Amino acid sequence: MVVNQLRQMSEDNQLLVYLKDRDVKKQKQTKALKESLDIVTEKLRRTMQENRIVRSRTKMQHEENKEEVTLWWFRLMSKLHFGFASQKRSYFAI
Repeated sequence: MVVNQLRQMSEDNQLLVYLKDRDVKKQKQTKALKESLDIVTEKLRRTMQENRIVRSRTKMQHEENKEEVTLWWFRLMSKLHFGFASQKRSYFAI
């Protein structure tokens, strides 16, 4: 009877040591995962901020190009209109 109790105590002790070791490993893994998540979250935040800046700059550049193209288009149409008008006058002058 005492032998069985000693054997049970020994097994319980071994199980306790095993569970403690497993718990320590899980805690280390949890800490490592949390640190990794923090790093990835910070990188994502920076990337999203950089993307907002790039989108904003791209939008501004698009608006500038749009204004330039519109101005160029109106100048071209004015020249063509003036050219057609002068051809029309010279045609009727003949």
